[in-house]
Amino acid sequence: MKLGIGTAQFGLDYGISNTSGKTSLKEVQSILKIATENGVDVLDTANFYGDSESAIGSCLHEQNRFRIITKTPVLKENRYSSDDGIIIKKAFYESLKRLKLSSVAGLLIQDAYNVLAEGGEFLYEGMLELKYKGLVEKIGFSVYNGEQIDKLLDLYDFELIQVPVNVLDQRLIKGGELKKLKNKDIEIHARSIFLQGLLLMEPDNLHSFFDPIKPVINKYRSFIISRGLTPVEGAINFVASVPEIDYIIAGVNTTEHLKTNLDGFKSTLKDRIPLENFSMFSIEDSRYLNPKLWKLN
Repeated sequence: MKLGIGTAQFGLDYGISNTSGKTSLKEVQSILKIATENGVDVLDTANFYGDSESAIGSCLHEQNRFRIITKTPVLKENRYSSDDGIIIKKAFYESLKRLKLSSVAGLLIQDAYNVLAEGGEFLYEGMLELKYKGLVEKIGFSVYNGEQIDKLLDLYDFELIQVPVNVLDQRLIKGGELKKLKNKDIEIHARSIFLQGLLLMEPDNLHSFFDPIKPVINKYRSFIISRGLTPVEGAINFVASVPEIDYIIAGVNTTEHLKTNLDGFKSTLKDRIPLENFSMFSIEDSRYLNPKLWKLN
């Protein structure tokens, strides 16, 4: 398992616990330098992350050693045609231009519901064409739940997937979907490991929306403190204990955040808590597991 960097903050003011806003270009350069020095080789971006792709493209050296994963636009229709496959390809070429690259390691359909809708095969075929041309090493999907994974495995061949996994969201572990993916040798990237920063915040500072799950969060916080772990170390320790995961994708917006994540990742090599010890903190209610469903206003 390795650590990768989520770059939404390079182009957007993103995350419930983000108090410093969008990352400056100078800070992006420093982040990438430290990442390279510490063997971090995956950058996860998307064409809808503001100017994240442009920031990365401006900061990459000619001898780029990062594996860049980008994503398609989010399409709003309920049915698709060959024209939408063209839109996918056009957006990808624009991503390459912003990244200043001739190819990338991965391309994900941002919303798996798109390829599961009527005509979704046209979107998949567009990605497949890019792969055949040697512009993408691996194609795949970003998913939200196990039901999507099961349907995708039935319909498509793919090599890469991004999934939500954190100490509160253990659905794909308990449901066996991660094992199904690994049995097909699909590369698995775990996102939302901090749940947009929720798991790093003091429970007393959380919005009242989260009141129903605060007892679980408080119990989890007491657990990691008793183990001598920081919130970052606890969150990373949990995901690092999931054997099927290949990369942990953790968003950063400062060099200090990256250094903290690196320290947290390295700490798991010394004292990794068995996965079953975290099972008591699992919740099932998607209202709290999916940030798109949060009601904070």
